Amino acid sequence: MRFLLGVSLAFAFAATASAETVQLRYALPGSPQSTIYRIGTAPWVEKVNKEAEGAIQIKIYPGQTLGPIQQMYDRTVNGVVDFAFVTIGPIVTNFPKSTVFTIPYEVETNREGSLGLWRLIQNGVVADEYTKVRPLAALTFAALSFHSKTPIRKLEDVQGMKIGANSRMMGQTIDKLGGATVSLATPEFYQALQRGTVIAVHTGWPAVTAFKLGDVTKYHLREPLGGEVAFNAMNKDVYAKLPEKGRQAIDRNAGVYFTELMTKAVDAADAFGPKVAVEHGAEVVKLAP
Repeated sequence: MRFLLGVSLAFAFAATASAETVQLRYALPGSPQSTIYRIGTAPWVEKVNKEAEGAIQIKIYPGQTLGPIQQMYDRTVNGVVDFAFVTIGPIVTNFPKSTVFTIPYEVETNREGSLGLWRLIQNGVVADEYTKVRPLAALTFAALSFHSKTPIRKLEDVQGMKIGANSRMMGQTIDKLGGATVSLATPEFYQALQRGTVIAVHTGWPAVTAFKLGDVTKYHLREPLGGEVAFNAMNKDVYAKLPEKGRQAIDRNAGVYFTELMTKAVDAADAFGPKVAVEHGAEVVKLAP
């Protein structure tokens, strides 16, 4: 009888253990107030958690809680985090073919670029650049430009300016225009502007919103002078070991759906950012035709 009771308890324990929810960490460098968080990532995580029916539970860690933005790719590859939002600017040598989406005036809209990049990943054209992780969505920021403490109303105004940038392509654009590039990670922009290390930064409206750059800049140029590429990814080994329901929930919501969701988040920031800047007395201009 004792033996049977022991066996029964062992099976019961094993069943309970196998039914335990797998806890997963999602590293998102932006703040909870950012559109990338509110419109893109949070709704996706909520949907996946619901559809997984308790098999997995994804928790978002915003800001740089799980590491700096420039380390998100390596931390995902090495399993320090399970999911991450990765920008290729700081690690551009790993993604040489994907940088085509960062050329000035190359991509007209965030959606066009994002879906285009996702298709290139899926059809194999740039797939070799993403083999170390499991990509879930692609994202391009089509309208990176200058956000400054002093007026930039024409490209000649950039000459001699110290401008912060987080990628090689951005730096090349600044140098071609006669500016002086200061290599910085995006979360370092605020402090560099505040201290006067740089006069302006080359980035997109989502970063202006997420990192509160509007507090330290007053002049904004709306011109697609380059882009940035990002993607949402998961550690491959962690994915492979997930319960089937967890993998299915992720797979159903990855790809075009997640890419479209993230694109809406960037579009919202591109619309919201200039409006708020003007309301707070900042100048937002486009180059004369």
